[in-house]
Amino acid sequence: MPRTGSRYPLDNLRLQGLRKWAVKGFKKYLIFYFERDESIEVVRILYARQDIERILEQE
Repeated sequence: MPRTGSRYPLDNLRLQGLRKWAVKGFKKYLIFYFERDESIEVVRILYARQDIERILEQE
């Protein structure tokens, strides 16, 4: 279910369309991913209290 997560807005054009999803039972962990035609591409799984924007900007 690729649209389970919500869009995660960033200024970095390479990351436009990035989505995040909090895993049920592990709400402090977030999965960041892109929707593809017939799949998803997981970019990172991060602990929610980290500096997420700084980490993702390095992708």
